[in-house]
Amino acid sequence: MTLFNNAGFAVPPHPNVAHPIPGTGVKITATTQDTDDTVAVIAGESYLFTATTGSFYFGLDDVVTDATNVAWVCSAGQTIFFTIPVGYTTLHYAADSGNSVGFMRQVEMR
Repeated sequence: MTLFNNAGFAVPPHPNVAHPIPGTGVKITATTQDTDDTVAVIAGESYLFTATTGSFYFGLDDVVTDATNVAWVCSAGQTIFFTIPVGYTTLHYAADSGNSVGFMRQVEMR
């Protein structure tokens, strides 16, 4: 069985077997619940995100004022895999509680 991401690319069967690119890791901390924050991303690139505490939700536009902008959700202890569409260089995120922490890293597509 082949799995595909939101951009139609074949992806590893589980995020733990992906190939993160060294030096691309970013610690994301949401200190306030339901506050839209942003992080810079590279258009067309794929990323892994692991939530260590709290749950995060992500989108390509403000995810707090408009729930229809939520594209990806990651609960505490989970890792998700997603690809940023071409034309976007900002990823919006928020958390369901204060002091939520997660780590994002860019993935090499093989």
